[in-house]
Amino acid sequence: MLRKIIALAVVVLSIGVVTAQTNFADFRIKAKDQDGRNLSGVKIVMLLNNIEVASDTTDSDGNAGFTTLTPGKYDVQATKEGYRDQEVRGISLQPGQNPSEDLDFVKLGSGSMEAAVIKVKGKRSPVNFLQSESVIDGAKIVGSGQRGTGLLESTNSAILSTPQGISVRGTRADGNGTFIDGQRVIGGGGLPTLGTEQISANVGGIPAMYGDLTGGVFSSTSKSATDKIVTAIEGITSSGLDPFGYNTVEGFISGPIWVKEEKDASGKTKRNVKLGYMMNANLGYYKDPAPTRTGVYRVNEQKLQEIENNPLIFTPNGFVHSASFLRMEDFELMKARPNSDGGNGNFVGKLEWRPSQYVSVTGYASYFYSTGLAASNSVMNYKNNSRSDNQTFRGYLLFTQNFKTNKESSIKNAYYSVRAEYQNTYALPVMPGTWTICSIMVTSASFSRIQQRYISMPTTIHHRTQTKIQRLCATSSVTMYS
Repeated sequence: MLRKIIALAVVVLSIGVVTAQTNFADFRIKAKDQDGRNLSGVKIVMLLNNIEVASDTTDSDGNAGFTTLTPGKYDVQATKEGYRDQEVRGISLQPGQNPSEDLDFVKLGSGSMEAAVIKVKGKRSPVNFLQSESVIDGAKIVGSGQRGTGLLESTNSAILSTPQGISVRGTRADGNGTFIDGQRVIGGGGLPTLGTEQISANVGGIPAMYGDLTGGVFSSTSKSATDKIVTAIEGITSSGLDPFGYNTVEGFISGPIWVKEEKDASGKTKRNVKLGYMMNANLGYYKDPAPTRTGVYRVNEQKLQEIENNPLIFTPNGFVHSASFLRMEDFELMKARPNSDGGNGNFVGKLEWRPSQYVSVTGYASYFYSTGLAASNSVMNYKNNSRSDNQTFRGYLLFTQNFKTNKESSIKNAYYSVRAEYQNTYALPVMPGTWTICSIMVTSASFSRIQQRYISMPTTIHHRTQTKIQRLCATSSVTMYS
């Protein structure tokens, strides 16, 4: 007896821990007959991308539950002998608890219709400025025409984009949490648009499963495998339309690798996808990643060359910088920041294996690379903008097993899940360089030469930005008369 109690406690604790670490959607269904009585023995099948991912049978109270579903848009099929089949399409499930669905069954022969009853769920509007949570599915993301944080801002007034990142209800950007398939994200790179099944933004009442956050939660779910090959490609460019050069291209493909045909209880043959895949890649190049409405000023090429050749001017009061004598006509207004281009690449892959009805294994991996030039020195030193290169590796392996239990037992929907994660983000290595600094010394006030002394100081310069360093002092000797 003691062993049973200990085993039960371990299962309960495991379920609690898994709920806090995974991205599962919890969904309940209640079946009733035409007289409003609870209906037992109804088989419920959950379909994601036309693939059967879970099934259950209602108990004596007419209830069926699913606790390990991947968030996304599902179709529900319900069958019971002697009753018309029921099908509900387009149920959008998000991480955590979801509203339950009621199914009303009618006996065969009680009406003129003998075919299945099909219901299509009403589409939820992506715009709601009052609620604390916004859920947007993949189709709406693609059709919205917006990408990145702009889409989140348009769905909830509490979300605001700032130079430091996304602010939720006025909080700092570091108070937010970003998750991909339940994995807390560090470093750069999220899910590309075509590979996103769903985005959930929670800006109030943060569930405990996400931890202690003072801002908001942004949870993305990657698309799952499909029962047949699905491809998509998207290209966006502003080249020739504006001076900022926004260019992206994205590709997506998903499909089955191993399909097994099996017969169900009624003798019908159905295709079960045992192993499927999803791959998504995005490439981007941006001439000016941070455009401004007012433009930026820089010194024109001719004047800049003069300053570089003669950086100092001698006056009766000593030497002054040549740049001190710049006039308005020496500047030119640029619509895009000069020498500030950048690019990135995001590659995502996912494998889903379902060896049996109660076991699933999911593997996910992604690689993100970004490179860019800093645009802070845009007036006279834009040719020497520093460069940064960063990359992020991310992946996880998830094993989930559900247990078949007696529908009338007090223990229902028991399962355990094991998840291994890996993330690593870092900047590419740098190599040493040298800055040359000069100082000027006057040895005499009468007919003497100004001596120049050059001091070399070790510093750190990115290997891709090792350009010729312009010396800030004159290269030729200067004679001064007393």
